[in-house]
Amino acid sequence: MHDLSLSLEHAADVRRSLLLQLNNKASECSHLKAQLASVSALLESERVLSSQLLQRNLPLETELAQLKSVQAADRSILDEQLKTIHKLTNEKDVETSLVTKLQTTLKDRDALVYSLRATASDLSHEVRQCTEKIQSMSVLKSEHAQLMYDNTLLAQKLSRYESMHHRVSQSCVQAVDHTSSLKANHAAVSAEADLLVFEGLSEVERPAFLNEEENTADSVLRHLHDHVESLEHQLLTPHSIPTDSL
Repeated sequence: MHDLSLSLEHAADVRRSLLLQLNNKASECSHLKAQLASVSALLESERVLSSQLLQRNLPLETELAQLKSVQAADRSILDEQLKTIHKLTNEKDVETSLVTKLQTTLKDRDALVYSLRATASDLSHEVRQCTEKIQSMSVLKSEHAQLMYDNTLLAQKLSRYESMHHRVSQSCVQAVDHTSSLKANHAAVSAEADLLVFEGLSEVERPAFLNEEENTADSVLRHLHDHVESLEHQLLTPHSIPTDSL
């Protein structure tokens, strides 16, 4: 019965974990749907803008075709008039004047057609610029989302580093306090032990014993001093902290 109860509890924990994962996936799916709707709206606005620009070009193209037709008709009429003038008069001055006027009229018509073509080209250029701006907006949105994600990761790393720095500082303070306590205890115990041993030695053995105890005390103090310096170096050097702990 106890094993069955443990199995049921484990199954309940697994079920809660799966439900939590399902809720997270549903939230991600909703977020992706919202992004898809935003992109669809952007594409629809781009399509509408392109359609509007094309509709603006249609009247100009129609007008250009009409002008070409009028120009052809005018050319035909002018040709007929020129033939009539040649037939009606042989006066060179009158003929030259009429021909000049006809050429001027034709040049004006050609200039108007050229102007309309330039206007149509400018509108096509504006359409391309609008399309490039829409594409640039999409790229900027993607880069902004990536920057926000990178910023979140950096903030998390900074928080973990500050926490580790605080723990190392506390460890250093505790190590210094512990070192001081060890020095005091070591001095007291060593003094008592040395006194007992010293009293049991002969006059000849006592100088050698004092030299040996002095060397041992110096070695212990050097070891404790090196340990404190190592802790201070870890505190002041961020790169000495293991990256796995971050």
